[in-house]
Amino acid sequence: MKKKFLLLFSTIPLIATCQVGIGTTTPRGALDINKTTSYNLGLVLPANTSPTNMINPQGGNVVPGTIMYDSTADCVKVYSQHATGGTSPEGWGPCLNAPATPSVEANCAQNGFEGTYLNGAALSGAKFTVTLTNNSFSNVTIASQASDLTLSGVSGVSVSTVTPASSTLIPGQSVLITYNLTGTPTSTGTLTGTWKKLSLTCTNSVTVQSGTINSLNCTTGALTGTVEDKVAASGVTKVINYTATGTFQYPALSIPSTGATGLTMNIPAGTITNGSGGLTFTITGQTDVITNNETANATFTVNLGGQSCNFTIPITILAKCGPSDVTQVVEITSPATTRVWMDRNLGASRPALSSTDHAAYGCLIQWGRLSDGHGNVTWRSSTSADNKPSTTTLSSTDVPGNNLFITNPGGNGDWRSPQNDNLWQGVAGTNNPCPSGFRVPTQAEINAEIGSMNNTNDAFTSVFKLPAAGFVPYTGANIVSAGQVFNFTSSTVTGTTRSLTNFTATAKAINNVGRGSGNIVRCIKN
Repeated sequence: MKKKFLLLFSTIPLIATCQVGIGTTTPRGALDINKTTSYNLGLVLPANTSPTNMINPQGGNVVPGTIMYDSTADCVKVYSQHATGGTSPEGWGPCLNAPATPSVEANCAQNGFEGTYLNGAALSGAKFTVTLTNNSFSNVTIASQASDLTLSGVSGVSVSTVTPASSTLIPGQSVLITYNLTGTPTSTGTLTGTWKKLSLTCTNSVTVQSGTINSLNCTTGALTGTVEDKVAASGVTKVINYTATGTFQYPALSIPSTGATGLTMNIPAGTITNGSGGLTFTITGQTDVITNNETANATFTVNLGGQSCNFTIPITILAKCGPSDVTQVVEITSPATTRVWMDRNLGASRPALSSTDHAAYGCLIQWGRLSDGHGNVTWRSSTSADNKPSTTTLSSTDVPGNNLFITNPGGNGDWRSPQNDNLWQGVAGTNNPCPSGFRVPTQAEINAEIGSMNNTNDAFTSVFKLPAAGFVPYTGANIVSAGQVFNFTSSTVTGTTRSLTNFTATAKAINNVGRGSGNIVRCIKN
């Protein structure tokens, strides 16, 4: 028993001063691993996915000086009193084996792609820039080539030149290497530039956008075909001209008309290419401006690629005054004379909505002729109409036997030879063109109504709603001054002529003109 006690006692100093040597009998520290240089076994540190999982088996914090391998960060870390140096708090420090700062650093994020990148648009001034910085303590020379930069994601773009071709950087100096780009992107998407030089690499990306429409022009493009009221549109097209940069894909468009409703302007989906061109729209549908009491003009507004324009298609109106054509009779009473009149011109579909409402122009009838169709008009717009079928063969009778407009360019201006002063005289007069109970007014009856009317605007704003339908001269069959003037015709004969009142935008005048001119007729109740 005594021996055991003495042995235990004698070992205490050994434990207190113990040193461990591996491969040596003379350890130079608490642990000394010392073998010949041919020894092929290393020291394996305790490993964990995070240093925060390390514990002190005696309790409390990990002891400063503890070392471990962080498998997540792939490095060795040490727990120290000041984790990041200076006066920082206790904790795990950064990786001991972190890679050193490279001698040259490449940065593609500072500039990267510059310029505008549009699908289908040739590049102009586009470039890719890399910033190189010398972080070493000695001069560095770098040669640059176009092949340093690889482009991917969108085809059609390539590197044309690089500047500078060679750069020598002193310590701390930076230089911009510019790769000038050329070509035309063939699609939208992400264009990526990957720069590589020896062990250096960096990347940057840019979005190739759809092309842009710079302008739309609804005025210059051709309009083919016409739209007649109450008839389904067929073969009607309209070209909308544009200018564009790049390739722009547009969806199918279906644009409804306003004003005169019922029409639709259509185009299937397609692609606009770089430059200028035209988009051909097809117009379908059918209007009914009379029933709907709408303007006889259909307006379309085209919105595409942030640009907009509009145009108007006049609706063709047929004014008919043939043997079987009947103008609807709606009576109005003159506030000036209390006389009863028709509210519209012969052959008109309605009272005028404006001074230039060609749906209210009606027929243009030669003085003294009956409603045989010679006064029919195909109104294409407020200012135009088809020329009237005509002949220069004068009639020797009150009923010519045809529906042609008879011109007399070299004579007295009458369609009849010899003349007959008794036409249109009274409700029972020969060739009275008006509906039953109505007749053509005399000049005296017209004068009694127009005292306060001094121009076309006054005529329209009056109870009569008279539109500026123009007239047909007796010298030819073309309609003139539509939308500007009109002649309020009378039954009154003056010598070889007849009387009418001419209205312009600024004046009115009672004139005696050849009987063969074609004018509006507004009937008065007998």
